[in-house]
Amino acid sequence: MIHSNGQPAKFNPLAKFYLVVFGLLVANLAHAEMYKCVDAGKTSFQEQPCKGSGGVIKIRPQSGDAPPATASVNPVPTSNEVTPSVASRATNQLQTMKNEHRLREIELEIPQVEHEIKMSQDGLDTELATLKHKKGYANNNQAGATWEQSISTEMQAVIEKYKTKISLAQGNLDRLRKEQDSLRSANK
Repeated sequence: MIHSNGQPAKFNPLAKFYLVVFGLLVANLAHAEMYKCVDAGKTSFQEQPCKGSGGVIKIRPQSGDAPPATASVNPVPTSNEVTPSVASRATNQLQTMKNEHRLREIELEIPQVEHEIKMSQDGLDTELATLKHKKGYANNNQAGATWEQSISTEMQAVIEKYKTKISLAQGNLDRLRKEQDSLRSANK
């Protein structure tokens, strides 16, 4: 490349580096091995060695004079050739995958909700114990009785607060378990 001033353009050293790395990666991919594996009567192709029976398939790039390689497997149908059974299987597989993903999410959520319930119960117990301890300091007179009544009212408010938190979390836990059961039965 030549600049408008007539001087040759210099390549950026970083660009040279990336060009070399890209070339090495492309060359490495061209020599990758594929494995044809047979497991339970089903044939699959993968880049890692087979666990069961199977072997290496030699894949070579087509040279200019060689005839094109013929595939021993049926080609993937184009969008015009997709049959209802193929589309139905694909839709079923996709739904199964979505269900399995949601099951994993639920399996992570349930312990979190259970922990939330436990922490709320512990918080309730701690606050009530603190208020009961305060109640012990009330004197046996009019001021003490008034203070004791305000502590009792505060205890009722604390109980209602935690009762609501625990009830909401328990409802969430019940909903998650119901959804988990429904997804498990749908995947069978």
